[in-house]
Amino acid sequence: MKMWIRSTCILILISALLIGCQTKEATNPEKGKETPATVQSKKELTTDELIAKVEENKKAHTYQLTIKGALSLSGKEVHFEQSSQVEKTVNPKVTHQVGTSKSLGSSEKVESYEKDGWTYSYIEKKKSWMKTKSAKESTDPFSNMDHSIQSFKSMKEAVSSSHEGSQYKIVFDISKAKNRSTLEKELTSSFTQDTDPQMRAAFKGIKLKNYIVTFTFDDKTFAQTSLEGSLELTTSGKTKPTSVKAIVKQNQFAPFNGTITIPADIVKKAKTN
Repeated sequence: MKMWIRSTCILILISALLIGCQTKEATNPEKGKETPATVQSKKELTTDELIAKVEENKKAHTYQLTIKGALSLSGKEVHFEQSSQVEKTVNPKVTHQVGTSKSLGSSEKVESYEKDGWTYSYIEKKKSWMKTKSAKESTDPFSNMDHSIQSFKSMKEAVSSSHEGSQYKIVFDISKAKNRSTLEKELTSSFTQDTDPQMRAAFKGIKLKNYIVTFTFDDKTFAQTSLEGSLELTTSGKTKPTSVKAIVKQNQFAPFNGTITIPADIVKKAKTN
């Protein structure tokens, strides 16, 4: 279940560019005549410019992550939920996540570290840590936006932005992508990493049916303020297809002033998958 929940975190971007205008009227009291109305156009950032600004102003931060969804497998549906506190630093790039995962009426601890291309995940049932190679940004830009939002340019037609009030929004909509094969291949790989051959077979050929993620940023600091996304995948089986549906939210963003260090005993004892 941890692999399924981890995989459902693969969410990201879409929207539309809005250009705001302000109109002012001026009068000349000496002549008693109205001057022609003037229009002052406020230049909004393009999507590429906004992405560059987000990258440029990226700082260490923390946020609350919530994932809710359902897995349908062999005609049975399992609901799952995860709630975690996430901490991220920029230099060096390190992520620490700790929280709880609920499914099948039980709850277990979720904790992971990510650094230098490796992810260390705690497996509570085995009371041990597992070490796995992190997803490559070039093939899976959606596994973690903080790695490189520039990666979204690989599906540029599916990404757009808008300026609303004091916030910018970046939205990714898979339905607008011209070629989703690379992403689907990466997702299939993520879901078929399970050592159980029946699980690998169940997720073989899984396809993206729906994938929309909206990121919100402060229009002055370009710091992220929220994320909302939905994901739906399914196989082509006609009788009992495998499917995954999930809703992801990130909020309560705040600066993080600490450091993240992976404990030496975890690095030493973690089993490589």
